[in-house]
Amino acid sequence: MNVPLRVRRRAKASGAVTPRRRRPARRLLGSATAVLVVLALLVVGYSQHRASPSVDAFYDPPNSVAQSRTAQAAALDRPGRLLRAEPFTRGIPQTARAWRILYTTTRADNSPAVASAIVLLGKHAPAGRHPVLAWAHGTSGYAEACAPSLFTQPFGSGIRQELGEVIRRHWVLVATDYTGMGTKGPQPYLIGQSEGRAMLDAVRATRQLRQVSASNRTVVWGLSQGGGAALWTGQIQRAYAPDVPLVGVAAIAPTSDMPAIAAHMNAVRGGMVFMAYIMTAYTAAYPDVHMDDYVSPAHRKLVRAASERCLTAANLVVRNAASTRTGPLLKRSPLTGPLGQRLRENTPTGVGTTPLLVAQGGSDSLILPAVQRGFVKGLCDNGQRLDYREYPGRNHGGVARGNSPFLPQLITWTEHRWAGDATPDNCPRLTHARPTHGKPTRTADLRKS
Repeated sequence: MNVPLRVRRRAKASGAVTPRRRRPARRLLGSATAVLVVLALLVVGYSQHRASPSVDAFYDPPNSVAQSRTAQAAALDRPGRLLRAEPFTRGIPQTARAWRILYTTTRADNSPAVASAIVLLGKHAPAGRHPVLAWAHGTSGYAEACAPSLFTQPFGSGIRQELGEVIRRHWVLVATDYTGMGTKGPQPYLIGQSEGRAMLDAVRATRQLRQVSASNRTVVWGLSQGGGAALWTGQIQRAYAPDVPLVGVAAIAPTSDMPAIAAHMNAVRGGMVFMAYIMTAYTAAYPDVHMDDYVSPAHRKLVRAASERCLTAANLVVRNAASTRTGPLLKRSPLTGPLGQRLRENTPTGVGTTPLLVAQGGSDSLILPAVQRGFVKGLCDNGQRLDYREYPGRNHGGVARGNSPFLPQLITWTEHRWAGDATPDNCPRLTHARPTHGKPTRTADLRKS
């Protein structure tokens, strides 16, 4: 995915100057000069990434909302209210129509906010009301310019491969950006209540879009960050949005056990970007979590730089800095103090009645299979009925990409939810399973619904 390093709102594209080619007789032979060439190319890449995309005025709340806190509270008093909509074509298949929408929602602290989303429906959908598929995207970055609706491929964070099936089945797709992406930040990255509310309010707003006819039947899909958002959507739905009944939640490689995930991210270099996003979001959302209490001095500038960039560019920053910084990003365990408490608060441990599917790659090095199994077993022990499926050899993104057997199973599982069929449940096998000591389990690898 081609994503920006950092984009200021409504920034104008800046031209990148390409270094002139040298004649063969003047080829660069010295290693020091070669390093300078690499750095020059990186500078060019940085300029190009900064140039596009830009956050346009569509993401600004109406003038009445921006005038004062009193006006804002009055304008945003009803979460899920459709504020604005316009046709959207970027990255949309020719067989579908799509709209970009702006709608009201609330953050975890109940403060009013606005969020954006894309709504899509096939051009050949018959008349009548269509079921709603709410999609929660995986990590695309932290900055405002990292909203998937701004990207060249807005569905590149996990659902692009299944768009054809969604369109063919005449489902209404709504894909939220979450708050703080496109719209004014900060983004509540891996803060479950905020992400879940943005999901439910996106469905509410979709029902008000006159160009589509959405039914009351909703299924939620989410991958990675979005998998955690999907879990939270199912947990808070009854209390926050009883008018948005859910008939199914599919969480794919979800961010579930937040303390365990944060501890793992801090321990491996590949997790540094995600840990930087967590620290930036949690310090912005929680007054008792302080950056300097956890982040080592050598990594503080790196955290700030990563949080200003989208995922691909942030990974590049971390790789370039790896040679000069050693050790983990955090100087103390993320499980301690206020951060540990907030991570525990954002672990979706509640039990509900909505049919739940959890899919996990057996070779996932980001969300470890052993962590996911422990989380799922905890839900089962507490009385949750769910369908857990693990796919040996599949990594974090691979469980929902390519020729993964999970993808056709997900479509079939969703069709069964629309039909109101019996809910699959393999918790009895999980609650009595022997410890796997970190090895992939095959208790429900490829069982089809």
